[in-house]
Amino acid sequence: MIKKFWGLILISIYLVIRIILMIIEKQMNLVLRDLPASILFWFFIVSVLLLVIYIIIKIISWCAAKHCQSLYIVKIILNILYGIGVLISLTLAVLYSANAYHAESTVIENGTKMAARDTSYLDFGMEYYAYENALFRGKQPLKVIRNKTYWIYDPKGELLETGTYTY
Repeated sequence: MIKKFWGLILISIYLVIRIILMIIEKQMNLVLRDLPASILFWFFIVSVLLLVIYIIIKIISWCAAKHCQSLYIVKIILNILYGIGVLISLTLAVLYSANAYHAESTVIENGTKMAARDTSYLDFGMEYYAYENALFRGKQPLKVIRNKTYWIYDPKGELLETGTYTY
């Protein structure tokens, strides 16, 4: 049975993991941290590419079983389309990964362990979230810093303090 549907295994595992993560995120008000999210994203890319290979093999074997006269042409067209699709999807995936990833670290500030997320590109920006574990962080930011301005929130999202840093 597994040999017959080998191309569906990785995408099925991905979907199960994604559903479990969505349930955890909703029930516990958590968010997957950036590194595990990037690993899961690349697992999705690989599983989709494997699924496409599986579909191509199924189309070619179906065409061979029906004794198609143009089997050679079908193979060439499918391989060219797959190659173009791989190049496009990998290029877009690399661009997405480069822009979506934010460096994260664990900090202790005022006795509270937090996950600090660097959101800087051109201007300075940091977001601090409740630290849960190596995979998850809190959904609501506890502190946000943009340039010289900061905002401090309680765990429910209520603004406690705002101000500016002076140097």
